[in-house]
Amino acid sequence: MARSSSVTIPYLPHNLQDRLHLHKADKTIKPNGGKRFTWLLIFIVPIIVVLIVAALWRFTPLREIASPQKLQALIHTLWTNQWWTILLVIVVYLTGNLLMFPNSILNIAVILGVGGFIGWLYAILGSLSAASVFFFAGRSWGMERLSASNYSGIPKIKKFLAKGGIAAVVAVHAVPTAPYGVVNSIIGTFNISYRDFIVGTFIGHLPGTLCLALFGKKLKNLLDDPSPQNIAIILLIVCAAGVLIFVLRRKLKAHTGDESEMENSGARS
Repeated sequence: MARSSSVTIPYLPHNLQDRLHLHKADKTIKPNGGKRFTWLLIFIVPIIVVLIVAALWRFTPLREIASPQKLQALIHTLWTNQWWTILLVIVVYLTGNLLMFPNSILNIAVILGVGGFIGWLYAILGSLSAASVFFFAGRSWGMERLSASNYSGIPKIKKFLAKGGIAAVVAVHAVPTAPYGVVNSIIGTFNISYRDFIVGTFIGHLPGTLCLALFGKKLKNLLDDPSPQNIAIILLIVCAAGVLIFVLRRKLKAHTGDESEMENSGARS
C-alpha cells in the first residue's frame, strides 16, 4: 500500500534547474494564449457583424434603400449632416482596421463614393483617427506584447523606424509592409512623439488620397464613357502614380540604408 500511494503523488521538482525550466514553460503559455484570443476575435467579430447585418436586412427597411438611386440620396443626406457623418466614418475606419481590412480600400471607397474635397477630408480624418487609436494602444501594450503575436513583419518595421522622427513615419506609411493597425501599434512602442507620428502619417497619406480626390472623377468618367481621351488621361495618371511610388521607395531606401530589404518589402506589398 505504501508503494501504490507513493506512485499517485505528482512529481515535484527539487532542484533549481527544473524550476527554471518550469518558469520558462510558464512564460511560453501566455503569448500562445494571447495569440489564440486574437484569432478567436478575428473569427468571431466578423460572424457577429454578418449576423447583425443579416438581421437588419431582414427586419428593417435596409433592403428597400439598397438601390443605386436611394444610396445616392443617402450619401447626399450624409453630406448635409457632417457633424455626425464624421463620427460614423471614424467608427467605420476603426472597425475595418480592427478586422484587418485594408485601410487603402477604405480610402478608395470613401473618396470615390463621396467625391471631391469632402471625400478626401473624410478619408484623412478616418485614417488619422484610426491610426491614433492604434498608436496609443501600442504605447500601452509595449513591444513585448506585440512581439508575442509572432507577426513576421515586425522586425522589418522596427528597422524602418530605428532612426525615428517624421521621416521614419512617412517612410513606413508610404510603402506599407503590414496591416495598418499593426504598423501604427508598432510605431506607438517607439520613442516617437505623437506630433511627429500624426504629421508623418498625414504626409504619408497625402499622395494616394490626393490622387484619388483629384482624379477620381476622371476614373468615374472612364467607367461611364471609355473613350480614347479618357483612357489616355487614366494612363497618364497611372504613370504619374508609378513615378511617385518609385521616388518614395528610393527615399525609403536612403532612409533605412538597406536596399535589398526594401525591395523584398515592396514585392510583398
